[in-house]
Amino acid sequence: MKHLSIDEAARIMGMKAHREVLEVVLTGAGNVVRTHDGIWTLIDVDGRPRGAVPAPARRSGGVLVEVDSEPEVVDPEAVPDGSVDVVLTWVGGDKGRAGRALAVENGRPAPRSTLVVALEKLRG
Repeated sequence: MKHLSIDEAARIMGMKAHREVLEVVLTGAGNVVRTHDGIWTLIDVDGRPRGAVPAPARRSGGVLVEVDSEPEVVDPEAVPDGSVDVVLTWVGGDKGRAGRALAVENGRPAPRSTLVVALEKLRG
């Protein structure tokens, strides 16, 4: 399996190299690509993007290492569990995503008021 360059991965994903595609790590399941929004996406051995995956394993000192097992594919439509910025980045301008994120946030024991207000505004 070939380790893709950032330029090759960006071309496959239809993104801009070094602006949107920032890092490529070769794993046992394929190349895992980190984009500007912090999301890791698996490009399988056939060269097709398969969806969001957890970040690849790292050795102490921050050195990237090859991952032997196939990473779990995460549903790209699932509301991310993260900071207000992470959730709002995932929502973008999509009213449907804003509604789903709002439902998830309101279901939390302590909804974050800043996120609730922002999501209500985006939902319209």
